[in-house]
Amino acid sequence: MPNIDYGKLHEEILTHPGYRLYQLINAHSTSKNILSGNCFQLRKLLEVLHDPKNIDRFWALENRQYLSDLQGEAIRHFHNFLASVKTVVEHTRNCMRDNAIRPEHRTEYQKKIEEVFMNDPLSKFLEDFRNFMLHRSLPLTEMTLDISTSTSTLYVDLTKMEDWERWTESSRRFITANKPKVSMMRLVDEYEEKAKAFYAWFYPRFQHYYEGEIDAALALQRKWNAGLGPER
Repeated sequence: MPNIDYGKLHEEILTHPGYRLYQLINAHSTSKNILSGNCFQLRKLLEVLHDPKNIDRFWALENRQYLSDLQGEAIRHFHNFLASVKTVVEHTRNCMRDNAIRPEHRTEYQKKIEEVFMNDPLSKFLEDFRNFMLHRSLPLTEMTLDISTSTSTLYVDLTKMEDWERWTESSRRFITANKPKVSMMRLVDEYEEKAKAFYAWFYPRFQHYYEGEIDAALALQRKWNAGLGPER
């Protein structure tokens, strides 16, 4: 094997601009996956609650406590969903504020944020809803049964929330447009669809700006890893 100074190679990896960019996008991907996982878990539970096949199981008088417990479990998952919405928002901001990000990329990103999220009532409502649950209380929920379609739906009561003084203007518009109640499933589905569309744009644009630097850093990392093998 060639004579390699691994101490120098290690320093070269750590100081390579592509290594910092790789760290940023890798950490961001983990944060996004937390949101995706929380959406998946909440949706699966709501699908069970809404499934017509479970009407007799949930709505029988002797099983009402079980139904109440499942509603509480849905609120727990909803709390995790809201927390991860804010987590990804903040982690995306921090990623794009990093000194490794090119100014032209940051400008392009900011325009996209303004286009997709800045004035979107649903996005603002969910961010504020997270603060409501942290600083005010858990939301009231209502489980309804439509006999004609044999479907159940879990709703969030909006009227009991609107007197909170910390709602932003966009959030109040959402509450006004959707009260007295909104389906929890709708909140999850509509936001996840919006987030997926944004990140389908975000990651390719990151690759467009930094693919060369990241590939060069990873090549150095592979060189380092090869030196850890049995032949070293």
